[in-house]
Amino acid sequence: MKKLLSGIFGTIATLWLALTLSEYFLQHPTYERALWDFPFAFVALTTFGVTLITYFFIRKLPQSNNHFSFYGWQVILYAIIFVFTLMSVYGLSNSVFTDIGYFSGISYFLFKFLILSFQLYFIVGVCYTIGAFVENSLQKWIGSLANGFYTKIAFGIVVLTTGLFLLGTTSLLSPIPVWILCLTLLLLGYRHVKGFLVLTLLKKHTVSSEITLKDLGFVWIISLAILLSLMHQIKPFPIGWDASNLYVNIPNLIARQGTLVQGIDAYNWSLFMSLGTLLFNSIEVVMGLSWLGGVLALGVIASFSKRYLSESYVKLLLVLLVLLPSIIFMLSRDMKIDLGLLFLSFTVLSLTFSWIFPQNDSQNISTKAIIIILGILCGFLFGVKYTSTIFIVLIATSIAYYFGKQWLSIAFSSFCIILASLASITLFAHSELPGVPLSIPAPWVVLSISTLLTIYSALRYLKLNSNKSNTRNFVTSLLLFGTSLIIGFSPWILFHLTQSTNNIEISTLLRGTTESPRLEINKLSQQKISLEEIGVEQVSPTNNVGEQSVATTGVTEAVTRYIGYEEGALRILSLPYDVIMNTNVSSAIADIGPLLLSLLPIISFILLYKRHPRLAAISISSFFILLLVPSILSTLDADLCSQLSFSCYTDEFISRSEQTVLYRIAYYPLLILNPVWGILLTAYSFLGESFGVALVLITSVVSLYFTTKIFREHEELQLLSGGTILYLLIWLFIGTGIYWYGLIGFILLYLFLVIVLEKITIESPTSTWARIGHKVGNFVIGCYIFIAFFSFFTPKSPGDENLFVPTIASYMTRPQSVEDTLRDINFAYADGYDEINQNLDTNVYKVGTLMNYFIHDNNKRVFNDNQLDTFNKLYTKSDSHEELAIKLHNSGFNYLVVDLNTNSLDRTEEQTLTKKMNKMEAFMQQNSKLRLVATDRLVEDEDGVYQIQSSNGITTASRGMTGTIVSNGSIAIFEFMP
Repeated sequence: MKKLLSGIFGTIATLWLALTLSEYFLQHPTYERALWDFPFAFVALTTFGVTLITYFFIRKLPQSNNHFSFYGWQVILYAIIFVFTLMSVYGLSNSVFTDIGYFSGISYFLFKFLILSFQLYFIVGVCYTIGAFVENSLQKWIGSLANGFYTKIAFGIVVLTTGLFLLGTTSLLSPIPVWILCLTLLLLGYRHVKGFLVLTLLKKHTVSSEITLKDLGFVWIISLAILLSLMHQIKPFPIGWDASNLYVNIPNLIARQGTLVQGIDAYNWSLFMSLGTLLFNSIEVVMGLSWLGGVLALGVIASFSKRYLSESYVKLLLVLLVLLPSIIFMLSRDMKIDLGLLFLSFTVLSLTFSWIFPQNDSQNISTKAIIIILGILCGFLFGVKYTSTIFIVLIATSIAYYFGKQWLSIAFSSFCIILASLASITLFAHSELPGVPLSIPAPWVVLSISTLLTIYSALRYLKLNSNKSNTRNFVTSLLLFGTSLIIGFSPWILFHLTQSTNNIEISTLLRGTTESPRLEINKLSQQKISLEEIGVEQVSPTNNVGEQSVATTGVTEAVTRYIGYEEGALRILSLPYDVIMNTNVSSAIADIGPLLLSLLPIISFILLYKRHPRLAAISISSFFILLLVPSILSTLDADLCSQLSFSCYTDEFISRSEQTVLYRIAYYPLLILNPVWGILLTAYSFLGESFGVALVLITSVVSLYFTTKIFREHEELQLLSGGTILYLLIWLFIGTGIYWYGLIGFILLYLFLVIVLEKITIESPTSTWARIGHKVGNFVIGCYIFIAFFSFFTPKSPGDENLFVPTIASYMTRPQSVEDTLRDINFAYADGYDEINQNLDTNVYKVGTLMNYFIHDNNKRVFNDNQLDTFNKLYTKSDSHEELAIKLHNSGFNYLVVDLNTNSLDRTEEQTLTKKMNKMEAFMQQNSKLRLVATDRLVEDEDGVYQIQSSNGITTASRGMTGTIVSNGSIAIFEFMP
């Protein structure tokens, strides 16, 4: 029996690993290209040389106790030399310095880099100083619980942002009041200024473990990722979608208007980022503060993980995180707030676990005080992003654990899921939201299972805990936590209420009243405009093809591309696979690598196998058959097949299994067992989402049971693993498959990956399977780091040998205006920028694009219709393109801005977004009431000035909207004519 179990376990584990890795790398051909098309070998080698030389130089200095020690100023000097070397070597192999001169370009860049670094250092110093003052004031109640570098900075950010908020409510968000605020806070905590300078510059830091070449490699990779990302912040404007339209746009608006922006979700971190423009009039500092959130997040994650990991494995965790495409994307390209949220969340998590599991028994901690602090911090988190609700549930569950241990925390978390189910049922009963992942019966399934689990856990808790005071204390503490949370978020509630002119609703409390232009859609739909009113002899009729009513499909288009298009139970069951394997949205922002799916389950099952071989063999087989393989098959089918069927995926297997040797080896067993999977897939497609939800809940409970077995000697890890499962479960139900909404949970999974890897390394001398797991784990992680490093460095486009966008590199290395840089990148944006901002009383109807950032006072002038739902409704009710143009002009709109690639995101089976975009194309091309202001689309023109090389030879083209398209372009800007 033992050999049989071992054979089953080994076979399934091998297949699991082979299938997931082969599928991931097959879906990501850029990884393979990165190995053979790596253009920056000299840059990599020289910067690694800087790391080695710095290490040996510091090593030669006097050391204490034979340990490696260093000072903060040495780290800063190392960073400067590292950046200087990187840019110098890159400049030798690139034409970036050709026009201005090599040494002039290097000097100018280094000057800008040092200025940006000092500005960020100053802001961190202000935050630390006031945070240390707050921590010192609270020490009477919380002891040394918050006595940490990152906790002080987090406290300081909360206080400083609150100060900015108060200035904003009185329209005093301008440089002089903000400087007064910062200097006042510095004076308030002046005793801690010296402490900050000593800590960051003069204090000796010691590495207790022996430093190996592998450790130096880890330090080099981390340095490269962080410093190269900071170099990317030296640009005149944001180039990411979310940054341009929201997160960097808000600080830009605040600096222009001197007050808070109305009508959007609370934006604490964007308000903090506005320090860049308010203190230094620098959008680079604004983006640098987004980058700073990521660096602080890595720091606090490292600090928190030291509770469970040795120093070498902490470095491994950081390397895995900085090589994640999604993390690099948010560190360097799209400057969002999610990494800042990650920093604050892990700070709160660290504070919570230090309270529940104190490492110093002599700490004098007031429970009420710590709960009030946690509540206020969570209220601030909620004001950063409303998706932090999931994390707040995790913290509340931890409070339940403090008072009632395991069973009370399970009962409370199950009760939270009950409340979410009731809210979902109410939502479905009163509205229709196409694209929401759960069908109507699904919340009832969640409600039923959660109710049973709540009752069972509550009974177990009451049986094991006869002391009723614990229950009373928990209820009191929970009310105190909730009240403190509301207090932490109350500034935004009051601000939104003061804007409201209508009845008070939940949406009003969360968003306030928008200042953007509004459209009376029903009124415009019924309005008819005669030919005489239009003022033209002939009009271009709309192509409505007898449409009587128009469905609102924008939510479906925006959401379902993240959650996938599988039918029935498989839709919810395959979502974890799709998110981790980056199959639904194949962009860097959503790519978190394959290790969480390929390696974490295998290592965990090996740890379980040592104690419970039969349970481990049965469990891994069940997970493999019921969850993993169907998810893989649905992904394979998605490209070529419209429905799950035996013939469909058989043909798909045959065509794809011919591509690589690894693919054929990994998938051959599945080809043999095709009929089995066919029956299972068919069953999943007919069973419906309710069955999938039930199976997910059961799987979560089973996973919770497994983690208690694996970490049975470590109570703290039991709570952390249970909290992670709860977090990801709630995200699975309400996160609509958007990865960064569940970022904290996925980072915790990476922490657990490294924890179990170190645990299996420790156990490897006493167990055959542990030795196998140790070797396989190290090999897979080593290969992934090797490949991911090259992929991180290599440009995505073949033939591209630039670390920086050439036009941005020009801005980095010489004096150049924002307008000139924008014109070099895209002249259509520059032309539109010039015309639209001539008169700030004009309004803009916008469909996509990054143009929002470049439109002054865009919060008051721009109507966003990114999914074209509003346009489609008006188009259907208009008889001609000219009539619709007149309607929009009469509604106060002067300009139309359209993303010409809007339909590129359309993955719906009905191609609804593409159909709407086709109508917009007709509206733009066949409309005498539109004047083309600017576009980067090129069309064939014998008299054109552009010579375009193609497979058919050279084509002469000009900028325009009508004619044969040579290059589709990205943007078109029109003026509505009266």
